[in-house]
Amino acid sequence: MADHAFLALLTDLHRSIDLVAQDLSRDRPALADALRRRAAWIPRPEEVEPTLPSLRERRATGDGACRAMPSLLYRALDEGVLSAPQFDSLMVGQSRAARVMRERAP
Repeated sequence: MADHAFLALLTDLHRSIDLVAQDLSRDRPALADALRRRAAWIPRPEEVEPTLPSLRERRATGDGACRAMPSLLYRALDEGVLSAPQFDSLMVGQSRAARVMRERAP
């Protein structure tokens, strides 16, 4: 269910970006190109769908958000999306969450 909602969100987001870029391309093509470049890091639904494991698979392997978070945070820091203090705070929160999840696992 959550995977479906995420894919629907990505679809809607890309549809909106494409419509805005299309409107801008008539009067402000440079701005439309900049918008497309800026939004290029957002994955398209067809890129994500085959890679989403089912909830049962994620629980069985222990793979999930806690495991993926550090690499995403490093990438966000490299891209300039996060400041160093934000990065540190999120990494500490991720570490705590991972520890709690390990303690709760059977």
